[in-house]
Amino acid sequence: MVEPHLRGVAVRWSHGAVLVQFSFDRPVTDRDRDVVSEVESELIAHFPDAEVIAKATATPPSEPLPALEAWVYRRREGASR
Repeated sequence: MVEPHLRGVAVRWSHGAVLVQFSFDRPVTDRDRDVVSEVESELIAHFPDAEVIAKATATPPSEPLPALEAWVYRRREGASR
């Protein structure tokens, strides 16, 4: 389930490493951290030989989303809503 405050999820991977960044439109809460940790655990289970890092960051709507290599999820924002 996608939380309403989640702006985007970006991912970057290379040999032996996966980085996933969750960007929220408000300060990151303990619940957000728990959800990100659950996703990180699932990824570790699926990629046991890779280093998996999942991060939760606050990125206000006035700031651009930090892009990595690909988007897993990106909320529709702006005038075209």
